[in-house]
Amino acid sequence: MAGPYQRGKSNRSRVILAAHLVWHGYGHWLPNAHAVVRTHRDRSEVIWDALAHATREAARSIGGIAPAHPVWSHRPYKVYLYTPEQVVDRIDYVLKNPEKEGLARQSWWFVKPYQGK
Repeated sequence: MAGPYQRGKSNRSRVILAAHLVWHGYGHWLPNAHAVVRTHRDRSEVIWDALAHATREAARSIGGIAPAHPVWSHRPYKVYLYTPEQVVDRIDYVLKNPEKEGLARQSWWFVKPYQGK
């Protein structure tokens, strides 16, 4: 199922490219997002802020969200993964999560296969 953010390279996509992030898993449906992002020079809070800002603006451009509504939590939940097994497990969780919500699996152009490194 193609979501509203899959229709080309949106603001969020530009943020992803600009930050040079390597994504190994991503699932998004309002009001949730799950991501597996490779270790990066930026702190997780910086990555979250960039993603939240871009997706917030994209969601508002679709309509139905009040300008003052925050869209995303100011306290995102994050988990650090330390072993390849943990990364593989979390990617599997992220990929299957939309199905738990009755949605189709999602495919994103920017998600790269995990090579176990």
